[in-house]
Amino acid sequence: MGLEKLFYLQGVGDRFIDCDGREQAIPESARLAMLKALMGIEQAPDGADIALRVETLDSIPWTELLLPLQWCFETRPSVECQLPENLKQDMVLTLISEQGERRELTLLAKDAETIGDYQRADGRYLRCRYPLPNLAMGEYQLQLSHPVLGLGKGALLIIPELAYAGPPSLGKRPWGLGISLFTLRSQRQWGMGDLADLQTLIELAAEAGCDFITLTPLHAPDIANPGLASPYSPWDRRFLNPLYIAIDLVTEYSQLAQEFNGGDWRRERLILNQASQIDYPKLALLKYRALAKLFAAFGKLDELSGRRVRFERFVAEGGTALMDFCLDLSQRASSLEREWHREPVLADSLQCAEFHAWLQFVADEQLSLCQLRCRQVGMSLGLVRDLAVGALAIGSEVSRSGVFCLNADIGAPPDPFARQGQNWGMPPMDPVALKDSGLSHLKSLYRSNMQSCGALRIDHVMALTRLWCWPKGDDNGCYLYYPQELMLAVLCLESHKNRCLLIGEDLGTVPPLLKGLLRERGILGNDVFYFCRDGGGFSAPREHRAGAMLQLGNQDVPPFMSWWRGIDLGLLNQLGFLPSLEEARASRVAQCHGLLHKLVEAGWLRQEALTWQPCDALLPVSAQAGNTSTTNAADSIRQGTAVFDALLNWLPGSRARLFSVSLWDLALESQPINIPGTSFEYPNWRARMSQSLETLWQSREFRARLEAIRTGRSQPQGGRTGQPVRGEAMASADDNERQN
Repeated sequence: MGLEKLFYLQGVGDRFIDCDGREQAIPESARLAMLKALMGIEQAPDGADIALRVETLDSIPWTELLLPLQWCFETRPSVECQLPENLKQDMVLTLISEQGERRELTLLAKDAETIGDYQRADGRYLRCRYPLPNLAMGEYQLQLSHPVLGLGKGALLIIPELAYAGPPSLGKRPWGLGISLFTLRSQRQWGMGDLADLQTLIELAAEAGCDFITLTPLHAPDIANPGLASPYSPWDRRFLNPLYIAIDLVTEYSQLAQEFNGGDWRRERLILNQASQIDYPKLALLKYRALAKLFAAFGKLDELSGRRVRFERFVAEGGTALMDFCLDLSQRASSLEREWHREPVLADSLQCAEFHAWLQFVADEQLSLCQLRCRQVGMSLGLVRDLAVGALAIGSEVSRSGVFCLNADIGAPPDPFARQGQNWGMPPMDPVALKDSGLSHLKSLYRSNMQSCGALRIDHVMALTRLWCWPKGDDNGCYLYYPQELMLAVLCLESHKNRCLLIGEDLGTVPPLLKGLLRERGILGNDVFYFCRDGGGFSAPREHRAGAMLQLGNQDVPPFMSWWRGIDLGLLNQLGFLPSLEEARASRVAQCHGLLHKLVEAGWLRQEALTWQPCDALLPVSAQAGNTSTTNAADSIRQGTAVFDALLNWLPGSRARLFSVSLWDLALESQPINIPGTSFEYPNWRARMSQSLETLWQSREFRARLEAIRTGRSQPQGGRTGQPVRGEAMASADDNERQN
């Protein structure tokens, strides 16, 4: 019983419902391995260890007047405390607002509502709730003075019942584009998409009536490992990736423009820009060399200049977290390869904490301008940022916060897509340490990621309730549970303070209780077209979940043209991830034909489309004799384009609150940006668009696709009816051209 109680107190789960709806018991060996990881011990705890730990986690908190953090709704303000049963007396409560305003209240013993009790050796303790007068939403520091027990301290969150719902200008049926910023291509960039390219996209998208642009995470990476390209494996989620800085938008650039536009600088930049994939090591070295020279120019500014004063203010506001991050990077940079230390300007800058602070200042400045531009050109929501589920164990966020368990990694349990489960190589937060800290790290994390955006997508939102963890050195994993209501309270309060709409990525197996809580708090879910299915195939738009952002595609699913032609299945087969290629192909063909039936039924494709044959990329060699393969490929591309264009007429009628289409899909790219479950087997996160944004927007077919989305979202829920069949965006473009 003692061990089971300790498992519960530490948040170690004993069973779960798998992706097939079956209950799975977690082996005790895995639970013990997780417990040892959390307690930082090598041997399983004995009876004395268990009793002491249970006392610490279960009994002692009842002797504290106030918990580190508690919350209540704005409509029902109250405060809770713990008292010995024989010491229920009047007390004085001092509340200190975030603005420093103090308010003193007397809590009368007669007003106490007993909501819990605990029997200790020294007597019975009560948890009492006291009503409070109306208080403004926000966080209050508490000081509770008891005539016998002395002073207790804690914090109280006064939260609204719903998370921030978006600006008043947000229409009823907003739509947007989804991008991974690095994929954007332009002549002026330095080998990958940057914040100047984002500004260009904002201008072009706004002209098409776009309401928002979703981004994959912009988190700071490990500077010493530029080849680690995944934005979901960051060094620190509270800070930005300096590689997204647009060199030519840095204020000091004018002093070095002539140098950067000639000689080796221009040659190296052209080589990187012409590549089909991002070469992160070469790109990082080139950009950091340029940034070091720009920082040297910044260093010559007068201390009283406006830009210098703004930088000093930025550093002061960043506080200890920023300076620790910068110090860690200056030390981490010593691990970079020798070529990074050849130029004195770069070598000196890398070892200077102020250089890394300046990079954050510039990146923050450019990202802020992007969101400002979104609002200026009429986007109702603007940028939608993405918060990754974890960070690297060696990074500043983990090593400095003191709330992570370094003896385990987060991931996912076994399922049909990953039969051995997934290990993401990043440590989980320790639920006990998190509560003891008053969730201070989470507050900082949410706050920093809600800057310069209109909405925040929270990757793997199930982490608000539980995370699958793999204890180091153990082949079995288990679920680790978190204080979900307290974490949700922090999240909802920060959403209002930062005026940030919330989207929870709830794909996969989500605990029903969490789904209900997210819905009750007004946090949108996240649906992807490929998973919106019922017993008869793909769900009709009118059947979609209303409280969600629907994405036609994202970075974790194959591009539509890859899906239609079966290119992704061919890649998975080459990597050895498919038990049977034939079974996978048959399943995909059935899915494609099911979609064709839906689109024909809805009137967006002609009847002849039912004869089309998808998955041409997987046809056996015997079927590709002579010129047949060329014909099949051309036909499949044409047919796939027609199906995709029909989708762009059909899906905007979705009930979903937000609708997003990947720019990668709209450009008819066919290579996956990322194949989940792979690392070195496939060049994830290195893909670049085949065309520049300007070239893409010059295409009539592309503009017709955007117009189809805009028109569909401007119609009442359910979409257009009685429209003539247009299987291809080109048809719409041709009609408009004839009329003009």
